[in-house]
Amino acid sequence: MLSKEGHKVRVIDQPTDNLSDEQVIARINEFNPRYVLFNQFFSTRGRIRKIIANLGGNYLIGAGGHDATFNSIETGNLSQDYAGFDFIWRGEAEEGLADFLESLTEKQDQPLTGGSLVNRVNDLDTLPILTHDDYSGDTGFLVTSRGCFSKGCDFCTTPPFYKDGWRSRGVSHVSKELENLAKNGKKYVMITDDNFLGFQDEDFERAAGILQRSKDLGLKLMFLTMSNRLLKAEENRYLDGLEGTIFRVFLGVENGDPSALKKLGKCCKYEIHAGQSKKAIHLLYTRGIAPLMGYINFNPDTTFEELEISGDFLYQTMEAAKFVNLSQELRVFEGTRILEKFKREGRKFDVVNGVYRYPFADSKVGDFLEYLKPMKDTTDEVDHAVFNIEELVSVNQLQNTPLGKQYWDLRKRTNEINYQFYIDSLNSFKNSTERPDKDKFLGQLRKLIEEYTGLHSRICAVAEHV
Repeated sequence: MLSKEGHKVRVIDQPTDNLSDEQVIARINEFNPRYVLFNQFFSTRGRIRKIIANLGGNYLIGAGGHDATFNSIETGNLSQDYAGFDFIWRGEAEEGLADFLESLTEKQDQPLTGGSLVNRVNDLDTLPILTHDDYSGDTGFLVTSRGCFSKGCDFCTTPPFYKDGWRSRGVSHVSKELENLAKNGKKYVMITDDNFLGFQDEDFERAAGILQRSKDLGLKLMFLTMSNRLLKAEENRYLDGLEGTIFRVFLGVENGDPSALKKLGKCCKYEIHAGQSKKAIHLLYTRGIAPLMGYINFNPDTTFEELEISGDFLYQTMEAAKFVNLSQELRVFEGTRILEKFKREGRKFDVVNGVYRYPFADSKVGDFLEYLKPMKDTTDEVDHAVFNIEELVSVNQLQNTPLGKQYWDLRKRTNEINYQFYIDSLNSFKNSTERPDKDKFLGQLRKLIEEYTGLHSRICAVAEHV
């Protein structure tokens, strides 16, 4: 969009390129731009401010995105919280940002605010088609739609950011961008839409056209959707012939217990959601597609009964193999309905580096969560191993090979070990009894890491896609 208006633009992708803060600063200074624009996440607030503090130069600095939008609205001290910034842009950027930048001619003593949550690009096919020649690596990123339910999940920032709901690009428009991705050496494409499969029957036709064009170009895709939409896509045969093209699907499951889903304000039919999600995860395994879940196991009002039901759901779906699913707590974001609800109820929070810390209604549940946290370094290492190998197995379609079967056996053992420690720990806090042997559990995980490391090497030695 800015390039179309005559600006020379360079994208610096810190996560994908694995850049240090110093490398980001060096690249900015090398380019020597007039404007430096940051897409701010709650988790990167501190890092962005550190980069700005060490940047030097006379750049005009702005922030945008969901977190910058809602945090700048919620904060009671904009000048302090955004010291070093010249402006914060709220909402979508296409309508007005270029003109705003033209009007910004000098650094500001106080940050300005621009944009609006009601400014919308009504027809996404009028947007410029991205070239994808301005960032490195073989992984590309693609947005084919914006928004979700207009009154979606209470814990999510997407509904308040896109109040008018879901809008999509057409197959022809997206196909041209897919061609650019392929032309510029991208092999794997992350479609970052909140719901790629949309909501209406005709949205399946759109998705199918995009998937088929990706297959024709030899691109491998990941996308996000809901369990019920995935099941309907399967029912109508839209996934046929796409083995190896779709290598991962992110499902917004959030929890396997109806009571927990209701407390979270998940936009779903509480009583059937867990059953649909089990079927959707099984479908992905059957089709050789790696599943990834959005999951929230702990919230301020979580009960031990909910944790038991949720843990059983994860165990049955083999998703307890990723310990993060068992230990993930609700992250409360500014701008969400759940934060508004908590504030109306008079709940108290400590905010540390953009993270809302809250007390638990049942202090024993909070103690249980705190008990799990110190093991995070080791459990994360296992989670990463599971994630990486399931992706290798999926993208190379190795599930029915000896290596694929070795992975599945290893995952089963991981699922069993994680779940058993989780449920034993849960019962010890619930019943105030002796804790399970944490050192034994960590020792089991370290042995699993060794096995995953060896298996990863063996797969990489024969895999086409690494």
